[in-house]
Amino acid sequence: STTILTTRRRPALVIDTSASMDEKLATAQQAALRFVKTLRPQDHAQVMQFNDRTTVLQDFTPDHKLLDEAIGRTEASGPTALHNALYVGLKDLDKQKKAGELRRRAIVLLSDGEDTASLVSDEQVLELARKTEIAIYSISLRPSRVPERNRQQFSQAMHLLTALSRETGG
Repeated sequence: STTILTTRRRPALVIDTSASMDEKLATAQQAALRFVKTLRPQDHAQVMQFNDRTTVLQDFTPDHKLLDEAIGRTEASGPTALHNALYVGLKDLDKQKKAGELRRRAIVLLSDGEDTASLVSDEQVLELARKTEIAIYSISLRPSRVPERNRQQFSQAMHLLTALSRETGG
């Protein structure tokens, strides 16, 4: 008899719910819901939201309905601690690693990328991502107003999101 190894995916959906996401949150929610539809029955996903605090809205489950409901509960408010959220997400996902089981672990990040409140540096996040071998897929939600898009903080944020994806294979 032949044993077929199926790769289970274990993505953490990490949604920026800081005040800067207010006008973009509906777009982030729609993207997250579309992502859930792509999950296979053997995949387990988690939904996290963050502003200055990181909150798990739904722990790892294969249940699309529970994931969709968690996405629907996201609300925008407060400052942005993006680096902290990624660090927590990476640590959480790293604990999910089980010996002898093939799993693809990833973080799908929906954010404008601007960090205003983290205690963890971008370098610490990159180092942990490399060490845990967890891919980060950054989906950047740009401000609709051109003056905001051209601010230096936004271009630094874009640089970080691009670097995270490139350096982790996302």
